[in-house]
Amino acid sequence: MGIFKKIIYYLRLLLALGIFVLTITVCVSYFNGSNFLNIPFDEIKNYIMNSPKDFAIKSLGLIAIVTFVMGRIWCSLICPLGTFQEIIWLVSRRENEKRPSYFYKYILLIITVLILYFFHIPIISFIISNISAVIWIGSVSLVLIAILTIFKGRFFCTDICPFGALFGLIAKFSIFRIHQGENCMCCSMCEEVCPSGCIDTCEEHVNNVTCVKCLRCFNACGENGMNYGIKLFKR
Repeated sequence: MGIFKKIIYYLRLLLALGIFVLTITVCVSYFNGSNFLNIPFDEIKNYIMNSPKDFAIKSLGLIAIVTFVMGRIWCSLICPLGTFQEIIWLVSRRENEKRPSYFYKYILLIITVLILYFFHIPIISFIISNISAVIWIGSVSLVLIAILTIFKGRFFCTDICPFGALFGLIAKFSIFRIHQGENCMCCSMCEEVCPSGCIDTCEEHVNNVTCVKCLRCFNACGENGMNYGIKLFKR
């Protein structure tokens, strides 16, 4: 079973990298004006511009449903920024330590929601009309996030990203979650490799709010002590 969990971890990692490469390819295709996979870029852009609230509700609603069932798997499997941080973390090969979940991320969430609600049209128009500026801002942000990831793991995901804060609230009550099993020897190997700092082996506690389901604990545990399954409304 331990080997099976390691295989699951590597399959998840390969799938995340594949989705990451596909996302980058689609973005480059859009900026170059090419027709990659016959994606209707103009129709999608018009839909977002004409029905931003409808787009946001449907997109966030779908992610929220998946998160309620499986936890924050979006952050480790689909989100390109999450995969970018994972690549940086794997290359840096640093160990991490458990840390608390800070409350201010919910303040950032509220501020972000208010800004998007009242200024979503100007923001979307700015992004479409100022691609060069957006690329520069994005590049600088990626460098800062990369530096933060090297020293603090996925701190951006757990305590800065407003969407992470939102999905973390939902994941608190998710049906499937990471938890320690009967085979756990409290060796802290999973705790040391967890990029979210969400595992406390001494307390037999995994913070499901900040756990992004990267499954690195599966790969680190040699005793098959970590499980992912149904564990309703436990701490």
